[in-house]
Amino acid sequence: MTTICPKKDGGPNVDYFQAPESLAQFDQIRVWLQKNCKKHVQTDPPTKEGLAQLVIQLIQYQENKLGKNASDPPFIRLPMKVFMDMKPGGSLCTVLATMFRFKSEQRWRKFDFQVGKNPSRKDLNVQMMMEIESSLSTAEIVRTPCVYIRPDVDKATVNKIKEIIGHHGDICEDEEEATHIIYPTVDPLEEEYARPVIRRGNNVLVHWYYLPDSHDTWAPADLPVDVPETANWECNRSEPWRVSASWILDLPQYNEWMNEEDYEVDVNGKKKVHKLRLSVDDLLPGAEPSSKGKKGSKRKRSPSPPPQKHGKRKRRV
Repeated sequence: MTTICPKKDGGPNVDYFQAPESLAQFDQIRVWLQKNCKKHVQTDPPTKEGLAQLVIQLIQYQENKLGKNASDPPFIRLPMKVFMDMKPGGSLCTVLATMFRFKSEQRWRKFDFQVGKNPSRKDLNVQMMMEIESSLSTAEIVRTPCVYIRPDVDKATVNKIKEIIGHHGDICEDEEEATHIIYPTVDPLEEEYARPVIRRGNNVLVHWYYLPDSHDTWAPADLPVDVPETANWECNRSEPWRVSASWILDLPQYNEWMNEEDYEVDVNGKKKVHKLRLSVDDLLPGAEPSSKGKKGSKRKRSPSPPPQKHGKRKRRV
């Protein structure tokens, strides 16, 4: 089995959305849309394959228009989690219902995400994306982060955080009202390189530390840990996240909220250890199961990954 490595960009994992398991979920979404969005889909009823392709195109549009290499993106990317929650009535249903309503109101014959080839349609796609964001917010699926900056964060970092949050979120003066409590930056743990998110058969969705969720990789992998078969795709949670300042400082590079678990700290600001974290060595073919004993066993520092170089991976978090 080949070595698994990060994706080169934040485009869609096409094979994931076209897999039989996903198509079965898209069929449930199709039924939900026909029941709850009948007015906007009855003239051109979607198929499960068509819905899968539509989601793939939307994620690619996000990458082209709002991704790392986009010039002057008009707003921040939607979290990848909203595309992964495929249960009936879930976040992806909200996304697709908004899209079909918008398509109906604009009297489009079809969706067109070809950036740059149709200037008038491109602007309307931006408007559609904003309406999707509004629908997710109204349904309380996605909440604008409100951050509380702890007094022990240095002034220069505070100023940077305020500048970034000024464009993408809110600052809280009361810790109890915050969605995120911001601590000073901390050193990354030695073996933090990746962690598995979910398994289907021989394939695993792998998340890479200090890269956004849009860069997760879907590929065959035999990992030395027990990978869960289900995942929590909720964007919100009842208690606030405690994260290092780098969770915000890394946002502008990708125009995407970073994964909180990469930056999570305890109440004292100490880096938390994720039970499924993997080193570079763990991702090499033939890695032996560790039974999660590697927290206590000292290993040599992992070498830089040969396929891709991400300068951010060695920095402070």
